Amino acid sequence: MRYQYFVFLLLISLVSCQSTSTEITTIYLLRHAEKVSDQPEDPVLNMVGERRSTQLADLLIDVDIDAIYSTEYNRTKATVQPIADMKDKMITLYTPDKEEKFLKHVFKNHGGKTVLIVGHSNTIPPLVNHLIGEKKYENLKEDEYDKIFIVEALKLGKGKANILRYGNNLHE
Repeated sequence: MRYQYFVFLLLISLVSCQSTSTEITTIYLLRHAEKVSDQPEDPVLNMVGERRSTQLADLLIDVDIDAIYSTEYNRTKATVQPIADMKDKMITLYTPDKEEKFLKHVFKNHGGKTVLIVGHSNTIPPLVNHLIGEKKYENLKEDEYDKIFIVEALKLGKGKANILRYGNNLHE
């Protein structure tokens, strides 16, 4: 885990050293944290998910996030609420069914900046695929909550993705 954290900090350093004149847009994409299983309509986070959302905020504390996007569900909003509070940012809602239109909006409004997007197991990989211009990533497994995709792109379809895992000691 220490090695992954070091790599993460190194990536953050490299991204922050980039000149904005190149207009590299950095997008962090992740699935919502763990949810309760007894609310089929719009579940909230369970205790593990709440811990994961706090660890996410701790992990991204030194990242200058310009915008935060979430789907309209309780679990997605709750996953990024701690970081939104910490960064004093509003959470903007989006609908994930029109990936390309949404991502064009992100580039138009936040080109050259850093954006955080939270979604679902079946919406985050397609967004990443649109950003990198190839169908590389499949839907996440039902129990897979620990991936952060970090995409750096000059424009839509011309990005490079890295994957980091986060959330240690959550089940203690």
